[in-house]
Amino acid sequence: MGNTARQPLVSIVITLYNGARFISWPLLSCMHQTYRNLDILVLDDASTDDTEAVVKQYAEQDKRIRYVRNEKNIGYARSLHKVAWLAMGEYVQLLGADDWLERNYIETVVEEFEKHPKAACVAAEIISLRIMPEGNFKLIDGYLPKKKTISKDTFIRSVYRSDVGSTLTPLALFRKEDFLESAGFMKEMFEHPPQNVPPELPALQLKGHGTGDLFLLKTIHKYDYLILTDKTAFMKTEHFENANKPHNLTIDWTSAGRILRSYYYGRLGFEYLFRNAYRNFWAGFRLFFGTDPFVSIFVTFVKQNFKYDFFSDLKREDMKTYFADYSLFEKIVSAFFLPIHFMARAAHFLFIRPLDTSRRHDINVRQQGYFLDEAGRFQA
Repeated sequence: MGNTARQPLVSIVITLYNGARFISWPLLSCMHQTYRNLDILVLDDASTDDTEAVVKQYAEQDKRIRYVRNEKNIGYARSLHKVAWLAMGEYVQLLGADDWLERNYIETVVEEFEKHPKAACVAAEIISLRIMPEGNFKLIDGYLPKKKTISKDTFIRSVYRSDVGSTLTPLALFRKEDFLESAGFMKEMFEHPPQNVPPELPALQLKGHGTGDLFLLKTIHKYDYLILTDKTAFMKTEHFENANKPHNLTIDWTSAGRILRSYYYGRLGFEYLFRNAYRNFWAGFRLFFGTDPFVSIFVTFVKQNFKYDFFSDLKREDMKTYFADYSLFEKIVSAFFLPIHFMARAAHFLFIRPLDTSRRHDINVRQQGYFLDEAGRFQA
């Protein structure tokens, strides 16, 4: 960014619990950003390890780092809302306690935001890395759609069925007021959920499950589009021991009943905003959730080699609960479109997915800009 360009204060916010082992990665990547006007805020959710000592050690080296500790553990959603209030920047960037930013990340996304005042947020490529037992990092893939400007309507139509909403936009750069509005909405919704919501859903969401898709959806109605950039990257880590584990013991795709429950929880999370703010997209939203779960159940059944007990946990009561608020007309339309939806998914898998260039597996991540040395180890 040139010397004459405006350089607004950017808050990089990190919420964590027992992150002493990994917090040096995000902090060092923040400290070595090419963009210097930063507010680096760490909110500790009452950790019981050495998180406080480690963060304070870095804060002594760099006065841009602030450390705040919760008196008791309040969970991810409440911590996110609190850290949004405490952020001092004009823009806010969320960062995981074991993730980090490419060296030019903040400079690049701020420059894009300044060029696009009608954009809701700016997101960069997500480079996923696996932490190996030896302490080095192995590339999983890089994800960024080919199209770099996504319209508001396109995002709303695809947020519940693409990786843009769940993977990219939660980790984008936002205006402070929008970040605060979305964080406040999620905290309020999870603490005071609508009636007839399963009691386990708010508890899961307060821990952060299913929150990412809603983050931009809450505020995008105020803007025209969102911007994606391939000029920098957000480095997202996955721990080796968790590679083959489900993200959550309640929500996973190991059986028909669990798949239906996953879709049910996802639908309920989106439903409030679609019912109240995005009525023009309501019919497509309902049709998707009336058909896609059953396509996914069949596909997973095939992938698991027709496992004999795959359907054992899919009960009639589960089906009744899932479709309880669907009208007779919606049920008939869903049944009619189910084979069409199945054929569309098959066509996408056979003909479109092989040509998809949004995921890359040939990235040389062992370079200084990514904070990795030639052995694949983190090095600032």
